[in-house]
Amino acid sequence: MHTTPIFTVTGPTNKKLINDYLNNVSVYSSGSDGVIRGFQIPGINTQNTEDNLNKYTLLSWRVHQDMIWQLNYHPSNFLLASVSSDGSVKIFKTYELYEEKNVNNNLLIDEKNKKNSRNLKINFHHYYPYDNSYSKNLIRNLIFRNRRDNIIEIPTSCDWHPEISSQIIVSHIAPYIRLYDIESGKYIKDFSYEVERNLQYESKQVNKIIFFNNNLFATGHEDKHVKFFDVRNGKIVNDFVGHTDSLNDLCKGF
Repeated sequence: MHTTPIFTVTGPTNKKLINDYLNNVSVYSSGSDGVIRGFQIPGINTQNTEDNLNKYTLLSWRVHQDMIWQLNYHPSNFLLASVSSDGSVKIFKTYELYEEKNVNNNLLIDEKNKKNSRNLKINFHHYYPYDNSYSKNLIRNLIFRNRRDNIIEIPTSCDWHPEISSQIIVSHIAPYIRLYDIESGKYIKDFSYEVERNLQYESKQVNKIIFFNNNLFATGHEDKHVKFFDVRNGKIVNDFVGHTDSLNDLCKGF
């Protein structure tokens, strides 16, 4: 039995280094109101004041008409995908949020604009003001309103392809999954699984989908199952019961 650590990772303790790191990190949030908000993470010891909240707010976008199930940030391309029960997956570019520091669009305010920011009358205890900059940052709107077997194709989860940056995979309440090319907005490949005739689609819907590598992705289902799909031939290569109740999330381990 080990009584001492066999491996230790130590982060920076210098406050300036920590602040420099935090100034280049952002966090995005969403909820049942259909709103996406983005924040630049404040440095340590930053006071929780209205001025500071305004300073570190990157965006406040009302982009969906119903609950947002998931946000998924691209690992390298500054793209943000949102999955909503309103029947759409929307993809936004975010790099301009760091390049443009425009107080009128409620983006990140730099030192030069501190004085101007004080003139903004905002009540952060209620709602952040919604800006319209999302329309210029929206690069693809995948709308699923066609009926398939009399079921509206509501998306439930998505994940980015690990190597092909222009591809995203989307699951739905209906028993199929599609791999999309975001440049054209068209799907490249269909994947499906069986649902017994006496069951509702919702009883086996995918709640979470993740890529493991170029050729393999996994889905976690409402009926407790975890399924693994081969991207190349579209077949299910493994299927097992993962929990005693509905499966809500999956993550990849090493």
